[in-house]
Amino acid sequence: MAYGQNRSRLDVMRAGKLFDNFEYAAAAKIYERLVERDSSFNYAKLQLAESYRKMNMPEEALPFYAEVVSDSSVAKPIHTLYYAQALMSAERYDRALTALSDFYASQGDVRATNLTNGITNFEGFYSDSSYYKINLSKFNSEADDYSPTYFRDGLVFSSNRKKFRLVKRTHGWDNKNFHELYFTNPGVDSVETTKLFNKKLNTRYHEGPMVFYDDDEKAFFTRNNYNGKRVGTASDETINLQLYMTQRSGVNSEWDKPMSFKYNSKEFSTGHPTISEDEKTLYFASNRPGGNGGVDIYKSTFEDGDWGEPVNLGSEINTPGDEMFPHVHKGVLYFSSNGHYGMGGLDVYQYDFNDTAAVVKNMGYPINSPKDDFGLILSSNDTTGYFTSNRPGGAGNDDIYQIEVNLPKRPKQVFLKGIVVDQRSGRPLEDTEVFLSTSEGDSISFITNADGGFEYELAWDQKYNLTALKPDWSVGRDSASTFDDMLDKEFITIPLRELLVVKGDLVTPGGRPVDDALVTFTETTTGEVDSVRTNENGLLYFIAQPGAEYDVFLQKPGYFNFRTKVATGNDPGGVIKFDLEMDEIIIGKAIRIENIYFDLNKSDIRPDAAIELDKIVAMMTDNPTVKIELGSHTDSRGGDPYNLALSDRRARSSAAYIVSKGIAQDRITGKGYGETQLTNQCEDGIRCQPEEHQANRRTEFKVISF
Repeated sequence: MAYGQNRSRLDVMRAGKLFDNFEYAAAAKIYERLVERDSSFNYAKLQLAESYRKMNMPEEALPFYAEVVSDSSVAKPIHTLYYAQALMSAERYDRALTALSDFYASQGDVRATNLTNGITNFEGFYSDSSYYKINLSKFNSEADDYSPTYFRDGLVFSSNRKKFRLVKRTHGWDNKNFHELYFTNPGVDSVETTKLFNKKLNTRYHEGPMVFYDDDEKAFFTRNNYNGKRVGTASDETINLQLYMTQRSGVNSEWDKPMSFKYNSKEFSTGHPTISEDEKTLYFASNRPGGNGGVDIYKSTFEDGDWGEPVNLGSEINTPGDEMFPHVHKGVLYFSSNGHYGMGGLDVYQYDFNDTAAVVKNMGYPINSPKDDFGLILSSNDTTGYFTSNRPGGAGNDDIYQIEVNLPKRPKQVFLKGIVVDQRSGRPLEDTEVFLSTSEGDSISFITNADGGFEYELAWDQKYNLTALKPDWSVGRDSASTFDDMLDKEFITIPLRELLVVKGDLVTPGGRPVDDALVTFTETTTGEVDSVRTNENGLLYFIAQPGAEYDVFLQKPGYFNFRTKVATGNDPGGVIKFDLEMDEIIIGKAIRIENIYFDLNKSDIRPDAAIELDKIVAMMTDNPTVKIELGSHTDSRGGDPYNLALSDRRARSSAAYIVSKGIAQDRITGKGYGETQLTNQCEDGIRCQPEEHQANRRTEFKVISF
């Protein structure tokens, strides 16, 4: 028994060392023996499942994940995701949904949401299946053949197919041959015409995805970190992938010795290059630090004769999973991912850089399958292409498939139809102006008909923004695009909500509009504050809430600021008329204060007079820079000296009252004028009616500075 225990302990150590050295094939054999000896050894089962996953053998990993993911002493939450992905690869979607739910509950990871959406909307992957026809290419071998790229009249791709060597070299990762670059002529399309691409570019280690540019005279390609003499290893002993550049030169146009891309590092992988049509932007995949997850897609721009610092394409494209094998064709990025919603394994996606409202779109069946699908390229005329898949029915493991593209023919004309309606009732809204603008800034407008409808011919390959405007209604917005030979929305309904509007004219007492006045509305219950300004015609326009009361404060330099109130009632929409007058401040102009009365021969402030004087207090509070003179006047009856003294006492008493309410004493003076400034002809000795004498008994104020 002790001998058996020691043996198992030694095997665990040996397998662990092989696993840590990325020799998963050899490690798996030892873990298999350990599980055979002890079926309850969950650690060995987990490591065996992980070894199979690393070798891209999800169905072999599946039964071992199933037995250990619930054992928290050995398994981590991420292993539940790997289990779900293996279930999807095996098309066991019900159990995959359960595993994804468990993973999301513990981690809240967007990958769980995306993969769940893929499963629950699986039929959608088949909606465009008639657009593409795929055929297995004849030049595939029984090994791995993948990631073709166009080169002159043929294709260059990577393969680990068998070839004659005096010394056979295999990769410890999966115990398969190293990958090398091959060339084939798809016109001949047979394995016999396939040959090694170039001896200078192929080495003892992996060569992978490649892209040509500058009329096929230059290239980027993927290779293990190997300079022809020695390999470069990371601090964890990994031999990472690197990007290399080369070009043809010399009399025989031979490929030069490859140069390492300046942003490579031995500590992480950089590979899978593609380049934009203008050859100014390089896209590639990398697991460098600072990304969104495992492997992300980056871009580098060629400026001033050199490639710029890599920029991550962001979370719209990159997920916490892996995004790789990018290909840019006519402004559209094609890439593979296991983090977006998909059918299982790696799926091929597209993202249109031309469309400002673009979203990542799954290419669907038959390009995608529950297995790994990646490395898509398209021909210049959009009629054919290639991609790689390890789906059943191929010649080997990874196989290259040819695509025949049968997209629906583009109609000569495309019309956008729609309607503008009342959001509450659904009633069509006629005479609504609809603006149609493009991303280039071009814009036109049209008016809805009696049925609220509109129709307009669009141009192809454009993104359109629609804005619907109707006075006293909310702004309605929508969009439409004509990319991919189709209008993305057959019919658009734009709902508008009738606003509750406080609207009126702000004018002077003489009827002149007061423009650019600041009008502040404070909701008395919530304290919420909003402000508007009057337009050049003095129009005040405020969108209010139903069932509210507002304190309203109006301000404009050179005018008397003042306050008022408005209540909206309970109607959800409509117009509340709110016409107001605003006095201009004119220095020295007398402004009469109504209804200030004093008892006979007295200057005490009566309660009814205090009400009117409080209005002066409010005015001065709202206009803190204004200084005034308060003047008191009598009629002509009585002696002149007496009237002058009485009016002066009354003026000073009124001013003192205002000061007592918090107005600074230096802002107000009181002065009595007696009968010296009559407003009519009722002087001494002139017979007048009582109301004419009343007109002369008055209190006025005038601004002396502001």
